[in-house]
Amino acid sequence: LLSSLLKQPNIATFVGFVLHIVFGLLGFLTLFEQLPLSLEWIFNLFSPFAFTAGISKMVKLEKYGPAFAPALYPFFNLHIILTLDSVLYLLLAIYFDKVLPGKYGVPYPPLFFLKPSYWFKPRKGYVGVQAGSESSHDPILSNNIEPMPPGFDGKEAIRLNSIKKIYKKKDKRTEALRGLSLNIYEGQITALLGHSGSGKTA
Repeated sequence: LLSSLLKQPNIATFVGFVLHIVFGLLGFLTLFEQLPLSLEWIFNLFSPFAFTAGISKMVKLEKYGPAFAPALYPFFNLHIILTLDSVLYLLLAIYFDKVLPGKYGVPYPPLFFLKPSYWFKPRKGYVGVQAGSESSHDPILSNNIEPMPPGFDGKEAIRLNSIKKIYKKKDKRTEALRGLSLNIYEGQITALLGHSGSGKTA
């Protein structure tokens, strides 16, 4: 989660260490003083607190016996809390990784998860964007054209439109490229993939 928010690994590691120490100590404080229930639930959103508070509960059980916690499963709530924390951290990490992708990523809108297009693939006949068209982005009907990601519009660094390349050697004529259209965007790393002889070098 922190690595999604803080792109510098050293800073993310330091902040994570400090948060673990602070909330871990707060969890151990429950050995000596009972926190208000509402405050305890808020602190339980931080897994170091939930974990150390659970250890404190184990110490109290060891010292006072069943009289301290007469419930049949005294750690059931702790298991639920830690599971919910794990799911929450996973969802937040995925969210921030898409909204704050870093230097070379393309940020999603903050409410991207509310858009049906994020959850469902485009239907057959989806109007996509043809790379390298003469106008800014002329839509065409095709199932093989990937729609332009958000944030790319107007950031074309190189635009290729209907490129052809023909090699001639004596009587042999080899067409390496036929109508290649491609946009390369600012700040992006672009790679051309293909088998040997597919025209990558051309």
